[in-house]
Amino acid sequence: MYLSRIELHGFKSFADPTVLRFSDGLTAIVGPNGSGKTNIIDAIRWVLGEQKTSLLRTDAMNQVIFNGTRTRKPLGMAEVSIVIENTQKILPAEFSEVVVTRRLFRDGESQYLLNGSPCRRKDIVDLFTDTGMGADAYSVIELKMVEQILEDHSDERRHLFEEAAGIVKYKQRRKETLAKLDATRTDIERVLDHLTVLRRTVGSLKRQAERAERYAALDTELRSLQAERLFRTWCAHRNHCQQLEVQRQLLSAELETITTAVATESERISSLASHLSSLENQRNELSVFEQQLSAERSTLASQCAVLEERSRATQSALDSLLEQLRSRSRTHDRIESDLESAQAQLAAAVDEQQVAETQAAELRSTLDAERQRYHELLSAQAQIAEPVRLLERDRERLATMRAHIRHTAEQLGMRSQRLAAELEALRTRSGEVDARIRQTAEDRTHAMQTIAELEQELSAAQARKQELEATIEALRVTKQQLVETASHVRAQRALLESIVEHGELDPKALENAPVQPSVSFGDLLSAPADVAVALESVLGSIAQYPVVETKRELTLLGGWLRKHLRGKAHLICLELVPKFPPPQPLPHTAPARWLAEHISADEPALWLLRALLEGIALVDELDRADELFATFPSIRAVVDRQGQIRTRVGIALLGRAGDTEGLRIGRRKRLKMLTTQLAELDKQQQALEQQIAAAITERDTLDLDARTSALRTAERTLLAIEQSLQEATSQREQLRSTIERLQSELKAIGEEQAALLAEDVALDTQLRESQLQHTQLLARQAEIAERIGQQEQVLSRLDEQLRTTELSAMRIRARIESLRDTIARLEHQRSTIASDQEDTQSEREQLQQLRSQLEAERQLKSQHLAALVSQLEAIASERHALDSELAARRSELTAAHQHLETLRSQREDLTTRLHMLDVELERIRTLQATVAEQLQTQHGIEPASYTATDHRTDEEIDAAINRLTSQVASLGAINFSALEEYTREKQRLDELEAQYRDLQHAEANLRDTIAEINATASEQFLRTFEAIRAHFKELFALLFQGDGDADLVMEGDDPLDARINIIARPKGKRPSSIEMLSGGEKTLTAIALLFAIYLVKPSPFCILDEVDAPLDDANIDRYLALIRRFSASTQFLLITHNKRTMEAADILYGVTMQEPGVSKIVSVRLTEPNQVSHSLA
Repeated sequence: MYLSRIELHGFKSFADPTVLRFSDGLTAIVGPNGSGKTNIIDAIRWVLGEQKTSLLRTDAMNQVIFNGTRTRKPLGMAEVSIVIENTQKILPAEFSEVVVTRRLFRDGESQYLLNGSPCRRKDIVDLFTDTGMGADAYSVIELKMVEQILEDHSDERRHLFEEAAGIVKYKQRRKETLAKLDATRTDIERVLDHLTVLRRTVGSLKRQAERAERYAALDTELRSLQAERLFRTWCAHRNHCQQLEVQRQLLSAELETITTAVATESERISSLASHLSSLENQRNELSVFEQQLSAERSTLASQCAVLEERSRATQSALDSLLEQLRSRSRTHDRIESDLESAQAQLAAAVDEQQVAETQAAELRSTLDAERQRYHELLSAQAQIAEPVRLLERDRERLATMRAHIRHTAEQLGMRSQRLAAELEALRTRSGEVDARIRQTAEDRTHAMQTIAELEQELSAAQARKQELEATIEALRVTKQQLVETASHVRAQRALLESIVEHGELDPKALENAPVQPSVSFGDLLSAPADVAVALESVLGSIAQYPVVETKRELTLLGGWLRKHLRGKAHLICLELVPKFPPPQPLPHTAPARWLAEHISADEPALWLLRALLEGIALVDELDRADELFATFPSIRAVVDRQGQIRTRVGIALLGRAGDTEGLRIGRRKRLKMLTTQLAELDKQQQALEQQIAAAITERDTLDLDARTSALRTAERTLLAIEQSLQEATSQREQLRSTIERLQSELKAIGEEQAALLAEDVALDTQLRESQLQHTQLLARQAEIAERIGQQEQVLSRLDEQLRTTELSAMRIRARIESLRDTIARLEHQRSTIASDQEDTQSEREQLQQLRSQLEAERQLKSQHLAALVSQLEAIASERHALDSELAARRSELTAAHQHLETLRSQREDLTTRLHMLDVELERIRTLQATVAEQLQTQHGIEPASYTATDHRTDEEIDAAINRLTSQVASLGAINFSALEEYTREKQRLDELEAQYRDLQHAEANLRDTIAEINATASEQFLRTFEAIRAHFKELFALLFQGDGDADLVMEGDDPLDARINIIARPKGKRPSSIEMLSGGEKTLTAIALLFAIYLVKPSPFCILDEVDAPLDDANIDRYLALIRRFSASTQFLLITHNKRTMEAADILYGVTMQEPGVSKIVSVRLTEPNQVSHSLA
C-alpha cells in the first residue's frame, strides 16, 4: 500500500487544480521559502481529518480556502483528494484503490467522501486508526516535531508508541467503557435513591387509604348535621328580616313629614335673601361710585404735586444754565492768552533746530575719516594673526604628539608590569585549577556512589509503600463492612425506640405521680420474632398496660389518678396475679400448639400470660381453624404467625402484619441487646481506625517525595560536578593559551617602547624652533594692537559728540511738534466754547416758557380737586343709611337659617337611622341568601321546601358537630386519591426494582470488559515496546557509527499510562538529559526512534518536512543511507533544502510562485521512469 497521488484545488496557495503523482522510492519537494511546500503537508493532514487549526498554520478553518491575490478573486471552496493503493488490504476496505476527499465551502459547510460516496469524519479516522497513516500518526514528521518527541513531558512520544502497538482503538474503547461505567454507577445511585423514596411513599399511601375510608363515614354524618343546623339558621334570619321591615315603614313616614317642613322654611329664606341681595347691590353701586371719586381725587392731588415739583426743577435748571454761561466766558479769555504764548515759543524752537542740524553734519564727516584709519589698522593686525594661529596649532599638534608618545610609553610600561603580574597570577591559578580538577573527580565518584545508595533506598521505600497501601485498603474494606453492620443495628434500635406507646397513660402525665411504672406488660415477655406478631395481635392494648409491683403502689397510683386525671386507665399489679397452671399440651398430631408454650416470662407475669392466652392456639395456616374448632373443644381461638385471628364465636381479625407489629413484645430486652452489640461494633471500628491510622502514619513517614527529591538533588549535584569538571578542564586550557599570549605580548611591548623614545627626541627639536618664530610674530602683533586702541578712543569721543548733538536736535523737533499740537487744541477749544454758549442761551429761553405753562395748569387742577371733596362727603352720608337697613335684614335671615338647620338635622338623623336599618336588613338578607346557597351547593337542599327532621336542640346539634369535627381532625390530612396513587406507585416500585437488578448486572459486565481490554492492550503494548526498544538501540549505534549508547525506559506500573523516557549517550558524552544534546544529535536520535517504530510496524508512506536541516554533510549521508534502507517497504516524501538530499531523490517536485500568491508544481524524474507525470498550473 502506498500514496499514489494528491489532487489539490483551492487549498491555501494552490488556486488552480494541481496533481502530484508518487511512486515507490524517494520523492523530494523543493523550492524557495514561502513558495508553498509545506502547504502540501497541510493538505495531507487536512484530508485525513485534522481539525486543529494550529497544526494547519491558520487561525480559522475557512482560511485554508484560497483567499485571492491582486489579480485573482478568492475561491469559494477548497478540495483535496488523496489516492492510496490498497493492494495489500492494509486498510479495512474492499477497494484496491481508496480515494479520500474533503471539501470545505466558505459558508462553513464541510464534506467528506470515500471513493466518491459521502461519509463522516469519524469514518475516515476509524479507517486509518492503527495503520500509522492518520492525521496525527507518525507518517508525517516535521522538524519541530523532533523537539516535541524528545521533550520530557511530551505526549507525542507516547502517542507514537500507541499507534505502533495498535492499541489506540483499545484505549478508545476503554475510555468509552469507563464513561458507560460511570453513567451506570450514576444510574444505580439514582435508582437506589428513587427506590428508597418510593418504598416509603408506598407504605405511607397504604395508611392514607385506610384513613380516607374512616373519613368518608364521619363526613357523611357530619354533613347531615351541618345541613340541619344551616336550615335552622336560615329560619332565624327570615324572622329577623320581617321585624326589620315593620320598623322601616314607621321611620319612612316620619321622614316624609320633616322633609315637607324643610321645604317651607327654605322658600321663606329664599325671599329674605332676595331682598337682602337687592339692598347689597345698591350699597355696592354707591361704594363703587365713592371709590371712583376717591381715586379721581387722589389722581388730581398727585398731578398737582407733580406740576409743582416740575416748576421747581425748571427754575433750578435756569439758575444752572446762567452759571454755565458765566464760566464759559472766563474759559474763553484764558484760552486766548495761552494761544498767543504757544505761537511765540514755536518760532524760537524752529531757530534752535537749524543750528543743531548744522553741528551734527560736521561731526559725521570727521567720524567717517577716523573710521577709515581704524579699518586699515585692523587689516594689518589680521595679516599677522593667521601666521600666529598656524604656529600655535603646529605647536599644539607637536605637544599633543609628544604627550601622546610619552603617555603611550608610560601606559606600555604600566601594561608591561601588569602583564608580568597577571602572568604570574595565571601560573598560580593554573596550579589551583589542576588541584580543583583532581578534587572534582573525587567528588564525582562520591556523588555516583550516593546516587546508587539513594536509588536502592527509594526502591525499598516504594515497595514498602505499596505493601502498606494494600494493607490500608484491606482494613478500610473491613471497616466499611463494620460500618454497614453498625448502621443496620442502629436502624433496628431506632425503629424500636421510635415506637410510640399509644396507651392510656402518657409517661409525661405521671411525672408527679407517687409511683412511676417503669415497664409495660409487653416488656416483661420474650418471644421468637415469628411468634411476637401473633402474640401482640392477641394481646392488643394489654401489651401496653403499665405494670406495678405491689398492691400498695396500685392503691397510691389509683388515688392519684382519680384526683389528677380525667378518665380511666388500665394497670397491672403483679402482686395480685394468681398462680395459673400451664395448659395441657395438644396432641403431637394436631396442626397447632398453644400460643403460651412459645412465650417465656418471669412469674407472676407468666401466670397472667397463661390466663390471657388460655384456649388460644398458634397455627401456620388460618384456613385450618374450622378443623381445629371441630376437633378440639378446648380451643377458643386460633392465630397465625401473621397476627390474623379467628374465634370460635365468629369474630375474626384479618389482614397483613404492619412493619412495627411484634416489636412491642420484649422491646426493652431487645433494645439492651442491640445497644450491647452496637457498643462492641464501635470498639471493633475504633480498633480498625487505629490500625489504619498507624499504617497511614507509617506510609507517610516513608516520605517518598523527600527520597525522590534527595535522589533528584544528588543527580543534580552530580550534573553540577560534571559541569564543574568540564568547566575546570576548559579553564585550564584557556589559562595555558592565555599565558602563551601574554608572553608574546610582553616582547612586543618592549620593542614598541624603544621606537617611541626615538620619536620623542625628534619632536622636542621641532617644538623649540616653532617657539622662536611665535615670539617674533607676537611682538609685531602687540605694536599694532596698541595703535588700534588709541584709534578706538578717538572714534569713541567723536561718536559720543555726534550722539549728543543728534539727541539735542531730536528734542527740539519733539518740542516743536508738541507746541503745534497745543496750538491746534487751543483753537479747537475756543470754537467749541463759542458754540456751547449759543446752545445754552437757547435752552434757557425754552425753560422759562415751560415754567409759565406748568404754573397755569397747577392752578386749574387745584380748583377741580376742591369740587370732588364736597361730592364725596354727600355720598358717605347715603352709604351709612343703607348699612343700617342691611344689618336688620341679615339678623332676620340668620334666624331663619338656624331654624332650617334644626329641621335638616332631624331629617339627617332619620335618614341615618333608616340607612342603618336598610344596611342591617340587607346584611340579614345576605346571610339568609348565603345560608340558602350553602344548603343548595353543599347539601342540595332548597330551604323553602325543606322540613326539619331532627328534634334535638341547637346546643345538642352543635355538640354533635364539634364531636364529629374533632374526630375528623384527629385523622389528620386526608389523601382522597390514596388508593389510586398506592396502586400506581406500587407498580412503579416493582418496575424500579427490576431496573435496579438490570443495572447491577450491566455494571458487572462493564467491569469484566474493562479488565479484558486492559489485559489485551497491556500485553500488546509491552510486546511492541520491547521490539521498538531493541531496534532503537541498534539504529542509534548505526547512526552514530557504532559508538554511543541508547535505551528506552518505562516509568510507572500501568503500561497503558506509563511515561517513556529516552536515554541517549553519544560517544564521549554523558548528558543528564536529552535537552543537552546538540540539534544534529537530537535529530539523529529522533530519526532512530522513528525508524525503530517503522521496523516494528511499517507505515505505508512517510513524509519528512525539513528534518535534515540541522544535520551536517556526514550525518546527512548516514541519514540518507538509513532512508534508502527503509525505502523498499516505505514510501518517502521529503521536503528539503539540502542538495545531498535532492541528489538522493528519485523524483523532484519543484514548488514555485511565478505569479505572486499562487503556487505551481514542476516535476522531474531522476531515475528511469515507468511513467513521468507532472502538472503545471
